[in-house]
Amino acid sequence: MHRRILCGALTLGVLLSAHSRTVHAYEVTDDLDIYGYFQAWLTVYEQMQDAQGLFQDITNDPAADFTSGFRMARLRLGLDYTFLGGKLGVALLLKLEGDPGMLDVNARWMPFKWLTIQIGQMRIPSTAENLRADRDLGFVLRTELSDALADFSLSRTNYPSSLMHGNRSFRRDFGLGVKAHCEGRLFAARAFLMMGNGLGANLFISGDSARGFLITNKAQFFWAGRVELEPWREHIVIGGHFSYNRHDNVVFESGRTVLDIDRLSGSGDLELRFARLGLRLGGLGGYGEINEDFNVDGRTDFRYWGGSGYLLWDLAPMLRWLTRGRFAPHHHIVLGFRYERYASNWDEAALWTHLTTYTVGATYRYGSTVKLQLNAVLRRTDKPFYPDLDDDLYVLSVQFAL
Repeated sequence: MHRRILCGALTLGVLLSAHSRTVHAYEVTDDLDIYGYFQAWLTVYEQMQDAQGLFQDITNDPAADFTSGFRMARLRLGLDYTFLGGKLGVALLLKLEGDPGMLDVNARWMPFKWLTIQIGQMRIPSTAENLRADRDLGFVLRTELSDALADFSLSRTNYPSSLMHGNRSFRRDFGLGVKAHCEGRLFAARAFLMMGNGLGANLFISGDSARGFLITNKAQFFWAGRVELEPWREHIVIGGHFSYNRHDNVVFESGRTVLDIDRLSGSGDLELRFARLGLRLGGLGGYGEINEDFNVDGRTDFRYWGGSGYLLWDLAPMLRWLTRGRFAPHHHIVLGFRYERYASNWDEAALWTHLTTYTVGATYRYGSTVKLQLNAVLRRTDKPFYPDLDDDLYVLSVQFAL
């Protein structure tokens, strides 16, 4: 174990020494910004106990039961262009890792400073964590609840035989969104309403002309909204969301399969910020369900709920005080801890599956350009009639941003 950590540290040093210059955001004009970031993960050690019992042909060697290796986690490139005196704008964000595709592609109209109307593919109203960009997360991984609320509120299902089993939302959908905000010196309020397809990123309703993900659909849509309040500006943020996704008797792209989509979800979150101390404390709670009755047994297909709490402590204010201002302001060292509990239930079974996760992390950030995160993720699963398999994770994330 110590050897693996040492190898990871040496690799990190090579990566840092290879980065010979500081990358700055590229502003083409006053109205056009180009941005992007690269994020690589080094899995220092991940337990894979479920691989035990597998053997190689002929030699009969047992399979490895842990993982160590590198991963291209994220490679993103985007632009934002505002014109006509700030009244109109367009945004584009591309996902270049894995299977390349669009994440954000939308146009916006700002008739007033406090109102924005946009159409296209965008982040859906959800938890505060899901509305935060990957590059700005306090931990390497999002909470299980946030992931579930993003995917299961849209079209992904947990039945392997379903045509929607592998759908990933990327926390986005195609539709129409309205954002409004009121910003005061001591108080702020924001609202975000959306009407969309309810399918997820790059999945469309098309009719027979283009053969999208769905080729028939009644006048039924995904409806979602989020409200966020700051009763004490820059110190307290309270938010909540609700979504409802309903499509009856739609035809899948094959032209032969008829199915339903019927989901609802909701969440609430709170964050306390103490900038002078470098402290951020927060919590999240939420619930969702899938009601399509996929196996025609009259029961709710899937229910899930969860909660989490976290603490992030930026040591920079304390270090600047201890060094009497000599600690450079663009250096940040952040310690973090997060507790989360996620529960799920199939077909209204009497027993629920519970996943408890503890995440301990340390982050170094140089301005907005470089971020290094080392997280230990300790998981405990309580699943009826199944043992708790070893699946803890130790991961290092290296990020460079433009």
